[in-house]
Amino acid sequence: MKHRNYAPSAYNKQPWEIRLVQNKLWLDEVNKRYVNTQVKSGNNPDVSIFHHAPTLVVIARDKNSVTSALDCGIILQNIILSAHGIGLGTCPMVLSIRTNGISGFTSKVFINF
Repeated sequence: MKHRNYAPSAYNKQPWEIRLVQNKLWLDEVNKRYVNTQVKSGNNPDVSIFHHAPTLVVIARDKNSVTSALDCGIILQNIILSAHGIGLGTCPMVLSIRTNGISGFTSKVFINF
């Protein structure tokens, strides 16, 4: 993750926040919510939108910055290339999940991956 520090951004604003999630119970709950609302899994209990990955990297952007989407794409590229460089597989995703009621979130939040 140290290579994220080398990602350029417009005006060096760094309009992002990055979180690593390794809490299996939290990941399972988010997966269940998404599968129940978005995926026609045929009730397959083995469906995992995260492909059973032990770690999720969440990149949140400043929606008030006109360059933040591009800047977050650049930092995502740094993270993916760094992971590949040390032999880790990655899978970038874009999705929204309501997180109210999940332990660790105190308000209604949408997570956009």
